[in-house]
Amino acid sequence: MRRRALVLCSCAALGFLLAPRHGHSDETSDAKWGPFRGRMIDADTDEPIPGAVAVAIWLEIVPTLMHTNHKFYDATVGVSGLDGTFQIPRRSTPFFASRIEKPAIEHFAPWYARIGIDKSEEGFTTVRMRKWGALSRQEQLHHGSMGQAIWIPDKERKALIDSINIERQRIGLRPVRSIRGIPW
Repeated sequence: MRRRALVLCSCAALGFLLAPRHGHSDETSDAKWGPFRGRMIDADTDEPIPGAVAVAIWLEIVPTLMHTNHKFYDATVGVSGLDGTFQIPRRSTPFFASRIEKPAIEHFAPWYARIGIDKSEEGFTTVRMRKWGALSRQEQLHHGSMGQAIWIPDKERKALIDSINIERQRIGLRPVRSIRGIPW
């Protein structure tokens, strides 16, 4: 009797772990796996911001008996070219896709803070950024955190920064040292 109860509980737990979460039944959806495209512009001048960074951060749902936790799953970056446009490539769909949440997409540029995002019907994103010095002290404090980038482990963060710097150097810009929403 006890063994039967254990088997039933185990099957129920396995079903819980494998079941889709948060209504993400369309796992091949572009909204979840990309590609993600957009343009970074200066909000005050409408000029493109070359070398700006968009990073998609996927977190995995880790269910436990008491509550649900999250852990880092993957991150991918796109660096804007001279025209300010960027593309984060499509990520392949993992086997346990239902356990991966829709990515958080963070936007960074040296000496800029993101102040707005406009999405078109085609999924193209226009990211409006303002120079750090033009922000109020309160706005600077608000933009001083790392947002979802805090989830990226050090080893993966270093690899992302290296790939960002390859693209920035390719278009003649200086390298960056961090993925942050504060001046580099």
